[in-house]
Amino acid sequence: MINSTRLPRRWPALVGQIGGVWLAALVAFAGTGWLTLLGFYLKSPGLVAVSLVGPLLIFFLVATLTRTAGLLTVRWLPRIGWALLVTLVGTLGAVFYLEVLEASGPGGPGKVVGFVGIGLPFALLTAVLVRHWVVQVVAVAITVATVALGIWLPTTLPPDDAASRIAHANLPGGVLLLATPPDYGFPTLTRKDDHAVLEYRPKGAAKPLSYAPALITRPVSRDQPGDVREGDLVYRTWAGDHLYIRREQGYEVVAEMSEQVPKDAVRAFLASARSATDDEVKRLLPMAPDRRNRDVLQRLGQTLSRLTAAR
Repeated sequence: MINSTRLPRRWPALVGQIGGVWLAALVAFAGTGWLTLLGFYLKSPGLVAVSLVGPLLIFFLVATLTRTAGLLTVRWLPRIGWALLVTLVGTLGAVFYLEVLEASGPGGPGKVVGFVGIGLPFALLTAVLVRHWVVQVVAVAITVATVALGIWLPTTLPPDDAASRIAHANLPGGVLLLATPPDYGFPTLTRKDDHAVLEYRPKGAAKPLSYAPALITRPVSRDQPGDVREGDLVYRTWAGDHLYIRREQGYEVVAEMSEQVPKDAVRAFLASARSATDDEVKRLLPMAPDRRNRDVLQRLGQTLSRLTAAR
């Protein structure tokens, strides 16, 4: 019977198996990692499975060369199961690791450190499966600590939120206002000079506010000082269109529609303009470069759902 506490005789095999798997994971990622990432991007479980064949064979070879180190690597049939387990669970850990790096954003580790760390989940799982209980306990402790650190550390950095997106977009007045007329879909936002223009399109045949009503946020006009008082709704015409203007502190909100639309409808449209919710801001504005979604588990779930939701 093998004494699992006798480390000295087996330390070359133990170190060889753990280190060999780590190195093999790096080689596999450098060779076929792009194919795995492409499979996730295309929502293709089949492509991801194909990309894991190479790592599976490499891990099986490492296990064969160091078969005395593991509980499941002595005989060839359990060795296949071991290689499959290391490949699948290790890949899940690698995806988690990449999500931690992405959630950490520009402040994360450098490219070299990030690349070397790809092999850590595979190596830790290998250490859990070796034939020495001390190594197993240490590996489990390191795994729990690194997972907890990976979940917690990104949350210490500034998150992606509505305020940071609005600040990055440099919108007039530092606000994003929108209206939600019932017969129109969600608007699109474009920047024209120093104007933020929300354009609407009808959802069906009904066009009570014309084909393309617009809600414009712009800096306060300086050509007619005092012409529009703060909070007032003032009517103008421009190129045959109705314009209703509401001046706020430091900016103006303008509703622009075809002259065929009743003036009262234009006025009501402008009066319904409100501050966008956080979800609406995220639909309309891009993320600021220094911000990320810091929720690693949410990011991991979204990534894995790309495969489970694939058709």
